[in-house]
Amino acid sequence: NGKKIEDLSAVSLVDVVRLILRCR
Repeated sequence: NGKKIEDLSAVSLVDVVRLILRCR
């Protein structure tokens, strides 16, 4: 399960970056 949490974190970071780029 630890690995799954890491995957979710990575996806979250990517989503956040994508949102920031979109805002710009």
